[in-house]
Order: sequence, then structure tokens, then C-alpha cells
Amino acid sequence: MKYIEFVKVDAGDGLPETQFPLRNGPADPMPGISIAWWEIDDVGVPHYFGTAPDKVGTEVPGILRLIDQGEWDNLVVLRRSSAQEAIDTTAGLVRTQFVSAGQFIEQEYRLAREEVAAWRAAGSNADSAPDSVKSGADYANLSIEDAAVEIEQSAQAWTRALLQIRNLRLVGKRQVRDCAPEVITSTLQTAIDQLQALPTQIAVPTA
Repeated sequence: MKYIEFVKVDAGDGLPETQFPLRNGPADPMPGISIAWWEIDDVGVPHYFGTAPDKVGTEVPGILRLIDQGEWDNLVVLRRSSAQEAIDTTAGLVRTQFVSAGQFIEQEYRLAREEVAAWRAAGSNADSAPDSVKSGADYANLSIEDAAVEIEQSAQAWTRALLQIRNLRLVGKRQVRDCAPEVITSTLQTAIDQLQALPTQIAVPTA
């Protein structure tokens, strides 16, 4: 088995995509190739990285180069790191879907939760309700108590969402770290799909 970087070739004339459009559809440069991952070059052509039978050589159209073991190992490390970073980025984007649009909204939610907790500890006197409760009551036309309960319930839902995001993020990163190189891409996609599905599964008020 050898490690290679290659491009698809035309299924009819065998010319590589780096030279001519694939008029008859794409094909591998030779049988027995296994794709681990791919990257798009500056002109939009996918470059594939994977394994090929021992007989493959650089003279085969579409085979861009052979990769030695040391370089291959480094490429796999970089690929895993990139995939884990993509999971972290996706998790960050998903978190923002559980809050209203704008900067520092998460901090605002935390402050409101902390103010309500302190107010509860002091006896929940409506006359001494914190501004976060009063503004919530005015916004939603609620009583002081109902506004406080809404903040508490929203905080609980927000916490559950954060913990589920954290769990999926760390599980996905661990799976990317431990999986075989040829399934890094599919493992990454599974983690991203699971994270992106969370906003449809958890209802969190975003006032």
C-alpha cells in the first residue's frame, strides 16, 4: 500500500481534471484507490489523499505524487486538528442560536440569572426586584414574579443547551482523534450534523 495525492480523471479519455474538464464524468486514476479526505485547490479542483496498491507510480495520469510515511502521518495529524477546530467552530455558532442576536447577549442572560438568584435569596420582595426582572416584566407584560420565573426557566433551558453542546463537542472531537484516517471526514460530518440539529430539539426563549 502506498500513500498518494491525486485528482479524478475523465471516465472516458482518462485525462486528469487538472488539465481538462471531466466531460464523461469522474473516475479514479486506477482501481484499488481508497480516499481518506480531500481538499479544494485555488481553481476549484478537488485533490484527494488516500491509499493505492503498491504498483502505483507517479507516471499514472491523475496521480500527483507519492507521499512517504512521515509526511502522511503529519498530514493526518493536521487533518484531525482541522476537523476538531471545525467542531469547536460549529459548537460556537450553535450556541448563538439559543440567544437573541447581538453582542454580549449571553452575558446579559447570566447577569439576569444572577440577579434573580440574589433576589430570591433576599426574600423575593416585589418592591426590591432587580432591574432585569422589572424590564422583563415590562417587555412581556408580566407580573414581577412571573417575569422572575421566566428568567429562571430560560436559564435552566440555556444551561441544558450549553451542556448538550459541550457533550456533543467533546464526544465529536474524541471520535475524530481516535478514528481511522479514512473516516475523519465522515466522523466530522456526523458531529457537525448532531450539533446543528440541537436548536430544533431544545426550546430556549431568546428575549
